[in-house]
Amino acid sequence: MITNPEAWTPHATYAATRIFASNLDPKQSQKFYKEILLEKVREEIGQTGKLSVQTYMALKKAIYKPAAFFKGLLFPLCEVSPPLSPYSNLFTTC
Repeated sequence: MITNPEAWTPHATYAATRIFASNLDPKQSQKFYKEILLEKVREEIGQTGKLSVQTYMALKKAIYKPAAFFKGLLFPLCEVSPPLSPYSNLFTTC
């Protein structure tokens, strides 16, 4: 289960983000944010149109490494999404 992030629940995603945000260096955190957390956010918004509380808290926790947050989450999201997408409102509340 731990080696299959696609099957993680929002609770598991939040727990993993807490661990990785506090224990990894910014480069490794950026990779986790880009490959795991960003895909979880896209998947959740695509399926339900909103984020669960746990995924939202994971995003807030990811801000503790600002360089990794911007390079791993925000910039990749801005590259592929139009400015007035559902993602834009999400990141203004973090």
